[in-house]
Amino acid sequence: MDYIWNKPIFRQVGYFFEIQFRFFKWCMIRKDENNNYTLPLAALRLGHPNQNGFKGKLYVLINGGSFSASCILSSNLKGTKRAVFVGEETGGDYNGCVAGWAPEIKLPNSRLNLRLPLLIIQPKQKTNIEGHGIFPDVEIEPSLTDKINNIDPELNWVLDDIKKQ
Repeated sequence: MDYIWNKPIFRQVGYFFEIQFRFFKWCMIRKDENNNYTLPLAALRLGHPNQNGFKGKLYVLINGGSFSASCILSSNLKGTKRAVFVGEETGGDYNGCVAGWAPEIKLPNSRLNLRLPLLIIQPKQKTNIEGHGIFPDVEIEPSLTDKINNIDPELNWVLDDIKKQ
C-alpha cells in the first residue's frame, strides 16, 4: 500500500520540519514577553571589551553590494556609534535580514532546488526608517571613470582622514 507520507513532497516537507525542530531544540529558542523568539546562547550575550582592545577610530567602507552579515555587523557598529561609515547606502536592511541556516529542498515537479532561510537575524539597535540599509556618514559615490581607472575614492578619503589626525 502506498501511503501518502511516502510521496516525495511529503517527505521533503517532513524533512524540512524535522530539521527545523531539531535546530530550534538545539538552540533552546524561547519566546519573550513581546512574542518574539530569542536564542539564549552564551555567545550571543553582550560582553565587556578587553582593556587591551583597539580604541582608535574605526572606518567601515560600505556600498550597495553590502548585504546580509555585513549589514548586521554594520547595524551594530552604527547603532553603537563605534565607526565612521564611508561610501554608499548598503543593499541590506538596517533592521535585520532573513538568513541563518537555510536547508535545501528539491521541489518534486520542477526538480528545482530551493533554499529557505529559517531565522530572522536582527541587531539590537534599530531604526524607524524601514526598507533602507545603513546610510554612510560620509557619502562618496565613485564615478564610472574612477571604476575604469581602478581608483577607490572611499579608501582615498579614509587614508586622507587618517593623515589629518
